[in-house]
Amino acid sequence: MLIVDDVKENRDILKALLAPLGFALREAENGREALRLFEEERPCAVLMDMRMPVMDGYEATKRIKASEEGSSVPVIAVTASAFEDDVQNVLKSGADICIRKPLSPEDVYEALGKLLGIRFLYADEPRTADTEQEPPPSMEALAALPEELIKAMRRAVEDGDIDELHTLVDRVREMNREVAEGLQKLVRQYDYAALSSLLSDGDRESGSS
Repeated sequence: MLIVDDVKENRDILKALLAPLGFALREAENGREALRLFEEERPCAVLMDMRMPVMDGYEATKRIKASEEGSSVPVIAVTASAFEDDVQNVLKSGADICIRKPLSPEDVYEALGKLLGIRFLYADEPRTADTEQEPPPSMEALAALPEELIKAMRRAVEDGDIDELHTLVDRVREMNREVAEGLQKLVRQYDYAALSSLLSDGDRESGSS
């Protein structure tokens, strides 16, 4: 399976989701590199970021789908866009399905299931001492952070910019290690819905103080 994204953190997230399931993975940092690896490896599916330097995902997807070998290979477009017209443009490039950043495991597995006929079996994760500790940061603790920092983290979550989010959480760690650890745990669990809700509430709280 070929993972194409210019941001290493985004590729790492997909690797963390797919490698434990036994998929052989290759990585490309732009569309041009993706085309080269596609010719060499003949992957069973491509997860394609749309916005990249050198050659974007739109052009790379068009070229893959225009080739005889790539016409039947599923391309999963990965985009940060929240606008339906942009999603339609992505699909017009030849992508089979579109999933949005920030990525959730469920969205990735559902897309693969539809396109490759893979059936995933989910097991309940046993509770451990680690999962029972480190509750999410409190609203009061978040409200104590600079308002601009909270807004920047929320934008990073909404844009799917996980690299920037890690950088911002490191800034939080310099101010409040406990809050940073709570945020980092949500990032590791890919719980972006909880992060977005928490940061939105924290932004309102800090703005009203």
